[in-house]
Amino acid sequence: MSLNKESPRFLSNPESKSLFPLQTIFDLEKLFELEFLSSNDPNLAVLSIILGAVENSLVQLDYSAAIPVLVNNKKGSKSVPATATRKSVGAVKRRKGRSRPVHQVEYKDGKSSGGSNINAKSETSGSGGTDKTSPDCSEEDGKEESNSPSVEGGGEDGMSDKENVKGDFPPLELDIVEALFFKFYQDVLKTYVDITQFGMEEGIEVDNTPKELVKRVSDVVWSLLSGNYKADTPHIQSLYMYLTDKKLDSFGVSLAVTAGCQLLGLKDVHLMMSEDHSWVGFGGTDEKNRPKQMSEVTWHGKGVEDKRGKEVGLGEEEDSWLYQKGHAVYCSRHMEVAAIVTSINSAISTSLNSIELVKIQQILLWKLYENGHLKKYPMGLMALADLEEVNPTSGKPTCPTLYQDAVLSGRTYYGDMHIYPYTSNAAYFFRHNDFKTSLKYWAHAARIVQKFRRSKNDEEIYREFFEISTDALVTVMKSCSTGFQANSIVRDPMCFAHLLRIFDGICSWEERSKSSIVHITWAKAWVQAIGRFDYTIRRLVSTSDGTLLETVGKSGSKENGTAEDEIEKDSGIDEEDEPPPRVTLFSQKMRQMKGFFKLEKYNPSAITLLLTAQTAVEDAVEKESNGPGFRSRRERLSQSLEIPKVDNHITNNSEANRSARSAHDDPPSRKRSKISPS
Repeated sequence: MSLNKESPRFLSNPESKSLFPLQTIFDLEKLFELEFLSSNDPNLAVLSIILGAVENSLVQLDYSAAIPVLVNNKKGSKSVPATATRKSVGAVKRRKGRSRPVHQVEYKDGKSSGGSNINAKSETSGSGGTDKTSPDCSEEDGKEESNSPSVEGGGEDGMSDKENVKGDFPPLELDIVEALFFKFYQDVLKTYVDITQFGMEEGIEVDNTPKELVKRVSDVVWSLLSGNYKADTPHIQSLYMYLTDKKLDSFGVSLAVTAGCQLLGLKDVHLMMSEDHSWVGFGGTDEKNRPKQMSEVTWHGKGVEDKRGKEVGLGEEEDSWLYQKGHAVYCSRHMEVAAIVTSINSAISTSLNSIELVKIQQILLWKLYENGHLKKYPMGLMALADLEEVNPTSGKPTCPTLYQDAVLSGRTYYGDMHIYPYTSNAAYFFRHNDFKTSLKYWAHAARIVQKFRRSKNDEEIYREFFEISTDALVTVMKSCSTGFQANSIVRDPMCFAHLLRIFDGICSWEERSKSSIVHITWAKAWVQAIGRFDYTIRRLVSTSDGTLLETVGKSGSKENGTAEDEIEKDSGIDEEDEPPPRVTLFSQKMRQMKGFFKLEKYNPSAITLLLTAQTAVEDAVEKESNGPGFRSRRERLSQSLEIPKVDNHITNNSEANRSARSAHDDPPSRKRSKISPS
């Protein structure tokens, strides 16, 4: 593609314009096939604008005003008031209190798009003083109202056949999309980014973009954002919201930078995504098909800490989960399209979703799946599986199959360093009361997290495992006490083996980190879960000590020569196929506790003390500061509580327990209360 200085490519297929105004799901599906599947270089900006406009017209409504346009007036659906025309939809207040019409834009030179039904007033940004447009409701919306079909009774007199069609969403005109697109290209990119200052020529594509130019594009996108909104506000991931409301979330900024670089002819700049963050890769690829350079372009988390221009994953974050140890998703153009579709948020509230948006997202994801654009994108496969669970599509792969595809994608292309495919599988089986399979997938997830070092930005995965440990596992253990699943879990030694793997993985993660993870809330839930299993079951699980290989997960994907056998060997989970179950323990804490698991008389107090003791990293810091020969409190405690190796026969438990209790050296008046397993 040779980029024209004055007129960049808007729609590549001549048939696409005939589909406008877009107002049905079929129109959107056909446009998607023509523009974003058939093209080798799909226009990310146009797609983001279109999907953003459709999404916000369906969900950003004040439902106290009784204008529900999210459902069709078809048989079996809710009735919609005839007053819910496009004019009233555009004039309703958003939930946050500000009013905004559905489709309006104005150029900086004052030229408006769409005729008399477009009106905008300029306002000064609170973030940089740059004049930007903030659309407001027009008083001359009569033409707009007449151009939209009545929700209950068809169109008005004088409307064309296209306009008489009942729409799934408010009509989206071609000139609106085109105006927003050229506003992004002209008023944002061309006005503030001069590529000639970086030694490049206009209209010439490059495949070795300088880092400074990527930083310039991200600075421009950032500076034009409004400064008075919450970063985690929903439905602000699209360029439509950026151009009409000056809002973007973290992913939206990365997408805007990628789309902007595409329009400037920087074809080597592509989106990169971990399971909780996004940035860009550029400068060509190496022998492993990974980008030679990577740069931050957005923030992460609830704060808006400036990361733009920084290299990715340096220092203590190099081995953190946030950056996947070099196994993040490096997107092609069609994978970037998949990311845009996956980011669609159909939620109107915590308890209400848009039926049309769910259907749109499901249809487009299936198009991408059938064309092979999701095979390297686990998050897209999981999103499609979630949709299929609620509304299965006849003749398509089932929900469990799609979840398995996500796991296979992570193993094949990303060194088995993605955790969410396993937790999503576990959640699926948990919802269907298959708790044994859930435990298996949680154990897989814990085996992966132990390969990372926790950083301050890993709060999402910390929260995930906290909920698994203190909520999901508690529910599983309670369910095994009553109903048809009584004793199905606690009488199965394989389930106890899975439980040990979960705890061992989290403890290993903690020992490789600078901050403690397992506090008293975790410990209480764990000791109660272990106590549910009888001694006769616990003694059937054999344990061995293992060493976590530092090289696992760093050498690339299976496709690039990683030894998959080494990963499976290190996981210690496939051993379960051979009874009796065997567990390889990698954490110091679990190694020290393994003797307690096989005692006939369960000792929850001692296990709680060991679980909440200091981590190995803290011990190393103490030793360094106190000199050689120093023993930390955890080492002294673990040595005093050490239990002799227990074989598969009954030991003298009373003697072992007496030695363990005496090691505490607690006076009788300060004895710790026992935590009885319930």
